[in-house]
Amino acid sequence: MQLLEQSDVEFEQRLDLVHGSHLLLPHVSKFGHLLEVPGEERVVFVLPFKGETLLGTTEVRQKIDEPIACSTDESTDLLKLYNHYFEPDRELKDVTRSFAGLRPLLSGSQLASRASSEYRIIR
Repeated sequence: MQLLEQSDVEFEQRLDLVHGSHLLLPHVSKFGHLLEVPGEERVVFVLPFKGETLLGTTEVRQKIDEPIACSTDESTDLLKLYNHYFEPDRELKDVTRSFAGLRPLLSGSQLASRASSEYRIIR
């Protein structure tokens, strides 16, 4: 949106910026899993990835000028969820790497996890 505004391009649809963080942990399974997040209407995945386990993702709205990085709170929340379903429990010290990304999604939902991933072409 900031780019569109700076370019004097007219637009009607607002965008939400949804931040997603991921953790890499020691290998746990050769299968992929979708974990239901207790108390929320979303899922998190646990996938085998290059000999490790990829755990993600969070879904948090953010502003364009905020850093795109996995926060300690997000790491803690992901590990709490992981430990709800798997043994042995994992801690922050077990995280081998973390990363985050930012998705521009069509706005219109109160929950970041419900933001539409559809796209719209404006000519």
